[in-house]
Amino acid sequence: MDKILLILIIIILLFSNHKSLVGSGVSEILLKILFLYVFIFGALEYVGLPEFIRKFLIDILIGLLLLLQTKRRKFEYPGFNWFLILSGLLIVSASLSSSSPYQTFTYYRTFLYPYIVFLVVYNLRMPERKWMSFNELIFTIFILQIAASVLKLIFIGVNEKVLIGTVSVSGGTFSTMLPLTAISFIFAFFLFYKQDLRYILLILGFLFMAYMGAKRGIWIYTPVILLLSIYFYARLSVSFSKRIMRLNIFVLFFSVATIIFGSKYSATLNPDNKVGGRIDLNYFQEYTLDYTFSTSEDEQITHGRGANFLSVSEKLFSNLSINSIFGYGPESAKGVATYGEGIWKTLGVNGPITGLTYHLVQLGLIFCFLLIFLAFKVSALFYRVAKSDTDVYWKSFCFGSFMMVIVFLIDFVTYSSAFISTIFPLSFSLAYASAIVLKRRSYQEQTIFSNADRLAIGHNCYPII
Repeated sequence: MDKILLILIIIILLFSNHKSLVGSGVSEILLKILFLYVFIFGALEYVGLPEFIRKFLIDILIGLLLLLQTKRRKFEYPGFNWFLILSGLLIVSASLSSSSPYQTFTYYRTFLYPYIVFLVVYNLRMPERKWMSFNELIFTIFILQIAASVLKLIFIGVNEKVLIGTVSVSGGTFSTMLPLTAISFIFAFFLFYKQDLRYILLILGFLFMAYMGAKRGIWIYTPVILLLSIYFYARLSVSFSKRIMRLNIFVLFFSVATIIFGSKYSATLNPDNKVGGRIDLNYFQEYTLDYTFSTSEDEQITHGRGANFLSVSEKLFSNLSINSIFGYGPESAKGVATYGEGIWKTLGVNGPITGLTYHLVQLGLIFCFLLIFLAFKVSALFYRVAKSDTDVYWKSFCFGSFMMVIVFLIDFVTYSSAFISTIFPLSFSLAYASAIVLKRRSYQEQTIFSNADRLAIGHNCYPII
C-alpha cells in the first residue's frame, strides 16, 4: 500500500507544475525533467527500478542538455578555471593511486554533473518570469517532500534507514541537510520578501521531515542557520530598526524552542533515553560533545565525527607523504566508515565522518583546501549580489543562495558529504542557485531594464536573464 501511495506522489511531482512545460523550449523542458527526476530518485529505487537504469537516465539527461546548450553561438564557461584545477587534482590523485578509470569517473561525476547543470542554467536565455516559474517548480518539489514524510509517518513510522522524502531510500544525512537547505531559503524570503505565517509553517514542515528521519543534527543546526541568517540580515540593513529587534527576539525564541523539542522528542538527547523524556539541556550538551568526540576505551578507534577528523588528520599529516597531499585516490574511501570498513579500518575510524574527512582521505589536502576557499569566495560574491539587488524577490533569492552556501560549508566541515554525492538534489539545487545569482550580477551590471522602465512598459515585460 505504501508503494502505491509513493507512486501517486511521483505522479503528483511530475504533473504539479505541468503548465510550465507549455511553450517551453527543449532545454528548459529537459532541465525541469532532470530536477523532477533527481528528486524522485529514492522513490524510484523504493518501488524497484534497477540502479543501472536510474543512473543511466541521469547520464542521458545531462548529456542531452550539454549537447543542446553547446550548440549556441556564444556558450560561456564561468568558473571553468577553478573547475579545471579541481579536475586536475582529481586526475593526479587517481594516477598516483590504484583507482580504476571507472572509480575515477564515478567519483568525478559528483563534481562534473553539478557543474554542467550550472553551465546549462547560466547559458539558458529565458524571460525573468520564466525563471521565477522555474523557481516555483523547485520550491514545489521541495515542499512535496513534506507530503512524502507524512505518508512515511502513516505507513512506516520514524525511521532513519527508510525513505528520505522521495529523494533517497537510505543515507540519513539527507534527512538533516535537505530540510536545513529548505529552511535557509524559506527564512530568507521570510526576512526580505514577506513576513508571512505560511513561511513559518513550511519551516515547521521541514523540521517534521527531519524528525521522521530520526536525525538529531537538525535540532542543533537549525538554530545556527537562523541565527546566522538574522546576523547577516542585520548587516545588510541600513540601520538597526525595531523590525530587526523583533526578528531577533523571534529567532531566539524559535531557536530555544527547537532545541527543547529536539531534546524531549529525540530519545538519545534526554536522560530518560525515550521519546517524550525529561528536558535536560546539560545532558543535551554533554551528549552532543561526547557523541562528536567519542573514542574506544583504549583510544585506538575513533567513533565521533570530530574524533574521526582529528584521528585522520593526525595519521595523514604527522608525516607528510603523497597521500597527505593527494589522498588515497577517488573511491578509495568507499568502505562504510560507520562500520570501519576498507581504508577506514586502516585509519582507525569506526563511525560517521564529515565531508571534509571523506574527501581529505580520497583527494588530499590541496583539493579540500581549494574547495573550502572556493566556497568562501562564492559566498562572499553571493552576499554582495544580495546586498546590491534592489528587487525584493531576487534579493530574497540571492540571500537564500548565500545561506545555502553557508549550509554547504557547515555540512562539509562538520557533518557529511550530502552536497557532494551521487544523489544530486542538493548539488543540482546549489548549482542552479549559483547560476541564477551570477545572472543577477550580470543584470545589475548591464541594467537591461530599470524599475521605472518596467512600470512604464508593463508588468508582463521582464528582462531576459
